Amino acid sequence: APAEFGTMRELGSNGRSWRPLVRVDPPNAGSAIRNREAVKGNVALVDRGGGQFVTVVRRLQEAGATGVIVADCKDGPLFHMSSEPGNAEADMKIPAVLVSRADGIALKTRLPGLRVALSCDGVLVQTWRQLRLTPPVRFRRKDEVPWRVTFHGEGHEGFQGPYREAVSAICAELQTGAVPVLIPCPNEA
Repeated sequence: APAEFGTMRELGSNGRSWRPLVRVDPPNAGSAIRNREAVKGNVALVDRGGGQFVTVVRRLQEAGATGVIVADCKDGPLFHMSSEPGNAEADMKIPAVLVSRADGIALKTRLPGLRVALSCDGVLVQTWRQLRLTPPVRFRRKDEVPWRVTFHGEGHEGFQGPYREAVSAICAELQTGAVPVLIPCPNEA
């Protein structure tokens, strides 16, 4: 699940960058990063539990990380990491995602030597890539939704909740300005 702070602007026009994944020391980044040299220029893998999400990601950004993967410490549904009141995120420049406990364990077992892709491809672009060759008639059916949604690592698949969540994510991406499709009007509230 992506963070509601941070950005992918530093990736440039191609929107994708492969970087080594580095385990953070201390593992939850709850205090000063001891392996700053290893983290610098790479994607940091950190355990959840080092403080507010935005504080942990900021600490890793200051250590030079280009992105952060937060491994959940318990089983359960994922959620969007957000900043807490009083902890502004305007200075956040790197992307961050929360992955399940199982995915975190899988990533840790493949270290060192694992490279991960930082990508600008949100739900809108991922959906377009998968549906671009679908016959238009499929989108005009009244009796069913046009496609099935699977959130890998979250245990959700189907036509109802995950479908609504994907459509909501697409709408949110269109409204953020990250995808230059919609232009805010002057009378925006």
